[in-house]
Amino acid sequence: MTDPSADDLREFLRTRRARISPQDAGLPASMGVRRVPGLRREEVALLAGVSAEYYERLERGRSRNASASVLDSIARVLHLNSAERDYLLALANAPRSRSVNPPAPRLRPGLRRALDLMIDVPALVLGPRRDVIAINDLGTAFYVGLDSLPSAQRNMIRYLFTVDAARELYDDWAATARNVVAELRAYTGTNPHDPRLADLVGDLAVRDPDFRRWWADYDVYLRDHGSKRYHHQSWATWSWDTRR
Repeated sequence: MTDPSADDLREFLRTRRARISPQDAGLPASMGVRRVPGLRREEVALLAGVSAEYYERLERGRSRNASASVLDSIARVLHLNSAERDYLLALANAPRSRSVNPPAPRLRPGLRRALDLMIDVPALVLGPRRDVIAINDLGTAFYVGLDSLPSAQRNMIRYLFTVDAARELYDDWAATARNVVAELRAYTGTNPHDPRLADLVGDLAVRDPDFRRWWADYDVYLRDHGSKRYHHQSWATWSWDTRR
């Protein structure tokens, strides 16, 4: 049985290496044709101060529990941002064994009451995979077509990629969808054995070419705040702040 975190570690480091040219890394331009885009494994190892053999084992997922200092050096060489660095650390130190299925999030009664009191704004509570745990009446009306999904499959990422109305609702659907794919990728770093995640990714990768392409990019994004713009059939253009 393959280790998903090892596969993700290999592909993540490969895609990050491909973004960095030797000149960007401070290396002299090489002579001849390069077989790979970006940095070679041995160049990353040289710049990070580790042996080429060690880096190759790490990239192939064969050297777990790497020290934080080594991973920080690699993150520096590959120009990783803070979200990508955290993802790298999570993958490099992920447990090999499968964990117990995480329990489904439960909505506290106080939060349910607060949601019901929000009668003038769409509001919803999402789980870590963007599963819809609860939504108020105005939220159901606002997210056109969300209620067409079976209750067990009500997930905002699935909504974005499988409900046609979602592509009309978001002012910049592509940017929104690509960001949520990158947020889901960040979740895989700490939850590589989540079976519900595997089901969601597998379903969307088969059904939508945009999801499949963006998932393969291995972009990582952590949202702490932001805004989205919407075009709704019953409202004018909306701008909605989003916070974690």
